[in-house]
Amino acid sequence: LSAVMNKLSELSTSILTISQAIPINGKANVLISLDITTISCTVEEMTVELRKVKGVRSVHLDAVE
Repeated sequence: LSAVMNKLSELSTSILTISQAIPINGKANVLISLDITTISCTVEEMTVELRKVKGVRSVHLDAVE
């Protein structure tokens, strides 16, 4: 989780909330709400970068306002 948070910081996003399920076999579902008004790339580039983080299995975007 810390690697994901570091990547989001590098991309100039602001984390609003984090919700994590109980880890099973070392993996957990995590829901992160972001403020991307100051993001340093496109949303698509952000998802690509997050997928590259070790331990990330998938990235899903629910909504953009």
